[in-house]
Order: sequence, then structure tokens, then C-alpha cells
Amino acid sequence: QIAYHLGYVGYAHRKLGNYVSALDYSLRCLKMFEELKDNLGIARVTSSIGMIHFERNNMEQAYHYKNLSLDIFTKLGNVNGQIENLKDLGNILNHAGEYENALNYLNQATKLAQEH
Repeated sequence: QIAYHLGYVGYAHRKLGNYVSALDYSLRCLKMFEELKDNLGIARVTSSIGMIHFERNNMEQAYHYKNLSLDIFTKLGNVNGQIENLKDLGNILNHAGEYENALNYLNQATKLAQEH
């Protein structure tokens, strides 16, 4: 489907450092997934949007999108998605200087990984 294609193009732009294009494609992808009510797609692309913001040093938006992704992965029972986002949220908070909160997320990721 076209939504996944847009997500892959956005990912490629992100890896090339073309963050404006990456965000454009990813937001278009998100809109399509929302229209399709594809929660797994929404979770994946919001995670990717969070990473775009992280790489642009916009920690507030990175945290927002990664947290949205975590909530959806949790509702879906997708443990790998939960672990990835918990780890990334910890990393975002480390970069923001919020070390205690970062450690909390990283410990949650570790515990979840050990349980599964």
C-alpha cells in the first residue's frame, strides 16, 4: 500500500539527513494510516517521526511522538515496539538532561526485555 511506501521514502530521507522531506513524507504516511485505522502503521510512523525530531534536536516533539507510539504499541500488546520506544524515550530524556526520568524508561525497557 501507498502508506507504507511513503513511510519507506520518509525513512530514506531521514537516513540521508533530509529531515524536512522525511517529516513531510512521514506526516503524509501518518495521515493515511489514520484514515485506514491501521494502528500498527500509526505506531510505527509516529515512532519514526519521533526519531526525526530527535535527530533535529527537538526533544519535546521527539518525546511527544515516541510516547504516542509507546501508547499504541502497548495497546496492541507489541512488546518489541514497547521496548524500542521505552529505550528511545530514555535516550531522549538523557539528551535533555533528565537523567532520573531517563533511567526510569531504560529500566522499564530492560525489565520488559527480560520478561519476554
